[in-house]
Amino acid sequence: MIRKATDLKNMSDEEFESIIMPFDKMIKDYLIDFAKEYIAFYISNAYQYNALWDEKFSLTIVSALERLVELDIEDIDLNEIKKILEEKYDLKITCELPLKIEDIMK
Repeated sequence: MIRKATDLKNMSDEEFESIIMPFDKMIKDYLIDFAKEYIAFYISNAYQYNALWDEKFSLTIVSALERLVELDIEDIDLNEIKKILEEKYDLKITCELPLKIEDIMK
């Protein structure tokens, strides 16, 4: 479901939080699981490329996490995102502005 941006003006803080908080928790849990695998991948490859330094382990983890924020929209193939949405999540982007999404019925 996509909510209208104008509805946000009429929404109480409590209603907004009741919508956003469960979503934020789910996304954070997903990102933590993703981050564990990504950090291990980062360290493994940095080791193989001789690109690790004799710093604290936690600093290496911070470095790995900082690399994620270096990504920009120009780095991402939007058509690949659309393909993943269709193939994995059965969702189709029908309009980008304003964003409109339809369920794909199989």
